[in-house]
Amino acid sequence: MHKKLPLGIFDSGFGGLSVAKSIHNLLPNENLSYVADSAFTPYGDMEESDIVKRAILISDFLINKKECKVIVVACNTATAYAINILRDRFNVPIIAFTANANSTLGKAADILLQLPKVKESCPHNLAPTSSTLIQLALGDALAITLLKEKGFSEEDFFNFHPGGKLGAALMPIKDLMHTDDKLPLISQDAPFSDILNIISSKGYGIVGLENDIGEMSGVITDGDVRRYITKNTDGSMKEVMFGTSGKEIMTKSFVSFEENQSCAKILSVLEQKNISSAFVLKNGKPLGLISMLMLIQAGVA
Repeated sequence: MHKKLPLGIFDSGFGGLSVAKSIHNLLPNENLSYVADSAFTPYGDMEESDIVKRAILISDFLINKKECKVIVVACNTATAYAINILRDRFNVPIIAFTANANSTLGKAADILLQLPKVKESCPHNLAPTSSTLIQLALGDALAITLLKEKGFSEEDFFNFHPGGKLGAALMPIKDLMHTDDKLPLISQDAPFSDILNIISSKGYGIVGLENDIGEMSGVITDGDVRRYITKNTDGSMKEVMFGTSGKEIMTKSFVSFEENQSCAKILSVLEQKNISSAFVLKNGKPLGLISMLMLIQAGVA
């Protein structure tokens, strides 16, 4: 597709904006031209000849004035009455969704995606209900197929949609994590008293223990602290606080993340593991820290 030419979409009103939104999500580099013929909506109340005139007028505007390379007719009524005429007049290919291969649309289509005929959930089998859900499902299937074929990744979604809840969920954790002096870190050889002080002062409920070359060798959480104190109630306060180093009670197998992982994935892991905070590592060394509260406040949850 020629990137400088837009995609044209038209509907009798604004219902086609859902189509435009899906196209924009999957083809963010494409320019869109949307026409809502709201002055003449709804088309269903108009004469067939008037519907055809409006469809030709708008298509001519999109193709010849806006130079659209593709036109999406998002209006069912315009499709039913004018699709053959539009095809003959503008020589554009037609891909059709319909359950009736012998309908005007079905016969006019270059590619027919035939839907199964289903009974509507309407008690009179009249109002489009079940059939519309099937059309939406097929549209979603095509959209996801296009997404896979283009290799559209989570990073692509974030780059083109950095705002709102979607942007927060796809944001790499490096953009949110706490770093540097905010990190609760201490030597693995530090006494329990110093570890308790770090946990209390930093307020994350966790402390990372580093070895002599700065790699994280383990973690101690506030739960570990409670269990250690409970287990050593018979010992003297001096022995409990100063007689034990961090490496003696730390958890060596702990959950950690990489800086480019998405916030949504990290939130999912924290929820599954039932932990409130975890470190972000690079080459085994602590780079940052993320907590459940930070993710919630950022709008990820």
